[in-house]
Amino acid sequence: MGAETVVRSYREVATLADAREAVFVLRPERDAALSVWVEFHRANAAMYERVAELDERHHWEALYWVGYEMRQVEKLTKRPEWKSGYGDAR
Repeated sequence: MGAETVVRSYREVATLADAREAVFVLRPERDAALSVWVEFHRANAAMYERVAELDERHHWEALYWVGYEMRQVEKLTKRPEWKSGYGDAR
């Protein structure tokens, strides 16, 4: 995505660079509700799973970020996130 393009939806993401922009642009406000943060991290995990399939050059890095996002959900919910996928991202 070019500098003039802004990601508005996780569905627009196809590369790791797009994913990084999406995480930055779609990040909730610091004081957002816990449920908003949990959903944000779950949507990120789903997005990175998709990126791992679409952006072959960054497959393994995208999978790292899937794990990272799942660990963030675990920290927030105090429950393990063992699901392999979260369905459709936003």
